[in-house]
Amino acid sequence: MTSIINYLGIEMLIGSIISIVLYSLQAIGLYSIAKQRGISYPWLAWLPIGNNWIIGAISDNYQEKVNGKTKHKRILLAALTVIIICLSISVFLDFFTMAADETALTSDVLKLFATIGIVCILMVVYDVLLYIALYHVFK
Repeated sequence: MTSIINYLGIEMLIGSIISIVLYSLQAIGLYSIAKQRGISYPWLAWLPIGNNWIIGAISDNYQEKVNGKTKHKRILLAALTVIIICLSISVFLDFFTMAADETALTSDVLKLFATIGIVCILMVVYDVLLYIALYHVFK
């Protein structure tokens, strides 16, 4: 049993190291692009919600130079990230509240599933906006 736990611990350590390296590479790339494009606050590339703002800002900057108009993707991406995180925390807390309370009503369970559905829809909208912004960044 301890060998399985040791194996899982090593696997989690390796996964964490790989995640940190990939996140750092993404932050370095976004920071460099933002700095070259003259985006204000390029250091936001290192923050979880800030990097979405930077991606949207770079996309808006490109669209403004090419088309002369901006779509405010920086605000949309950052706002959607905050909303998704808040709703996910709400789902997490509701789930454990219902798990502790054995008399959970059907309406509570339906509310939980409705919230999960809303989070899924918002995540699809977020992904579409993110890929559109990334398309403009790397066009």
